[in-house]
Amino acid sequence: MPMLEVGVVLPVHNGEAFLRDALDSIAAQSLQPADVVAVDDGSTDLSAHLLSEFGIRTLRTDQAGQALARDRGISAVRGDLIAFLDQDDRWLPDKLARQVARLRAEPDLDFVGALSTVFLDTGTEHPSWWKPLWDKGIPEPSLLPSATLYRRSAFERVGGFADAPVRVSEDMAWTARAQDLGLRRAIVEEVLVQRRIHGHNTSGDQAVRVREHLSIVRQSLARKRATNG
Repeated sequence: MPMLEVGVVLPVHNGEAFLRDALDSIAAQSLQPADVVAVDDGSTDLSAHLLSEFGIRTLRTDQAGQALARDRGISAVRGDLIAFLDQDDRWLPDKLARQVARLRAEPDLDFVGALSTVFLDTGTEHPSWWKPLWDKGIPEPSLLPSATLYRRSAFERVGGFADAPVRVSEDMAWTARAQDLGLRRAIVEEVLVQRRIHGHNTSGDQAVRVREHLSIVRQSLARKRATNG
């Protein structure tokens, strides 16, 4: 069976406070990626300096948004499999190795997620949508981009993250389209990702998230009705 190369896409926007943690977690992977591309979306802090310090190939956009940054990274990065790491999250050392093994073992899978824990950054208050189980370190299955490894062919079938008219829920919209098209997914039942909540997360606006999630569900139902006649 041929080797499956992993390309990592790192969307960045003013991420200097957490970016070193994310980059360290990529460097610590037991299975090293074949390529890493950062897409710096108009940062005005020291993010570019940190990326240069780590020797990361960097593309620059002018505040085009996270969805377009992800899509540009997909186009630029090398690899049969594509992983994303948000600047405020971090991977455990076997994240890529475990997910690559699952995709090699099951060639009919299109993408695979993992269990994820959530932690509150120092000095950050609990947001209104905080789940009590997170205080106990109880993991959850996740298909958020930082927790998922995708075959490149999945994006060729579904399209990119920016194809959906949403502001903060592009990953959920993409996954819904993938599901409606019959793509197969699975979860590695092991904690491989740590998600940081710090008060300025892109998805932190709960009202916007709820509106977008309802819109995504309605769009999915409309696609199914159209398919079923």
